[in-house]
Amino acid sequence: MIKLKLEGVGRCDRGTHRLQDITYSCESGKVVGLIGNNGAGKTTLLRLLAGQLAPTSGKILFEAGDAAGNDRASCIDLDSGYPNMTGHEMMRYIAAVNGVSDEDLLRKLETEWGVPTDKKTADYSLGMKVRLNLAMTMLKSPQILLLDEVFNGLDPSGQRDCRNILTDYARQDHLVIISSHSLYDIAEMSDEIIFLDKGRITRTLKEHTDVHELAAYFEQNKGESNE
Repeated sequence: MIKLKLEGVGRCDRGTHRLQDITYSCESGKVVGLIGNNGAGKTTLLRLLAGQLAPTSGKILFEAGDAAGNDRASCIDLDSGYPNMTGHEMMRYIAAVNGVSDEDLLRKLETEWGVPTDKKTADYSLGMKVRLNLAMTMLKSPQILLLDEVFNGLDPSGQRDCRNILTDYARQDHLVIISSHSLYDIAEMSDEIIFLDKGRITRTLKEHTDVHELAAYFEQNKGESNE
């Protein structure tokens, strides 16, 4: 099990507060959804959690029990890697670099996620690139999986499959933190939901929430971008 705790976390860039006084805690076995307008601070928060940025105030604490493997991995920049390589070659390459097996995820890509791994990634649709990037991110079985708008480009069946895969992954004693503009997907898969506005947490839901409730709250709390 791994526990995540944020204590008064903030991030300020050139006088602009991207995040302010973020205090929150959660643990593995859950999917946590992030909701907010563009510029609300969702991606900044994910980058802080991924270690790509450092907080300018507060603390981010990771408490691991007997968790094995890589603590966290991000899927923030949807990059298909080397365009002249096939999906199969990309998976083999990433697996070799990290010293792990790609057999299970490669099978999922081919049989469950509908990705033609024999084609070059340059010829992939956006949805295929999303699936491939997600699979590469999950290769090391990170305890914390950080995802930013991974549903972009996926058709309804692809969105459903992605939700199921991520939910199953969380239930295997992992923590999944995901941002999305798709209120339906967040409502369907999240155990907890964080609302961000102007860099602050305005509400936290710790139980399953109907998409209509999310939409109503979101509509009532529209704010201007701070980025």
